[in-house]
Amino acid sequence: MPRPGTFFSRRDCRSDDGFTLIEVLVSLLILSIIGLVVWRGSILATRVLSTSTESSMATTKILQLDDSLRREIEKIQMPFWLREIKIEQTEHGITLPYYQGDPDNSLTIAAAGNYLDVSNSSREQAFRLGPFPGLRVETAYDAQTNPIGVRVQIAPAGNRLSQEGLFFRFGSSPLWVDDEDR
Repeated sequence: MPRPGTFFSRRDCRSDDGFTLIEVLVSLLILSIIGLVVWRGSILATRVLSTSTESSMATTKILQLDDSLRREIEKIQMPFWLREIKIEQTEHGITLPYYQGDPDNSLTIAAAGNYLDVSNSSREQAFRLGPFPGLRVETAYDAQTNPIGVRVQIAPAGNRLSQEGLFFRFGSSPLWVDDEDR
């Protein structure tokens, strides 16, 4: 019991009832380290989520491109008896004859900047896909240099993914017969 007129005695300071300054500082240091680790973890989680979202969106766009072009290019019905098919290829795209089997109807696939424009000569359907950075459209050939489809090259945004190449085969592959086989 303290003496009358004093608030505490030296004996009260030596008790184990409170924390020393060193203990308080150590606990603050531990709490700040834990807070720093949690903060850095949340920043890392945000980056991973952002990268995952970008990758998922790029994959979705490529799948939409694949589905749309596959439906259109399968409508190219080239006659099997033709040995030479006139496919117009420009710097930005190609024009394919025999859209829906009609020699007067053609399908045009062209890169316009980062977008892919697809239309046919009868103007039944026209659409634009993209954006796709590094877009390139070209005719695909077999080993005998016969046209068999269309190849589309895409360099995904940010170059985080490798360059993607999509191949679309014409709806009816021509049956090429050599003169020696007749």
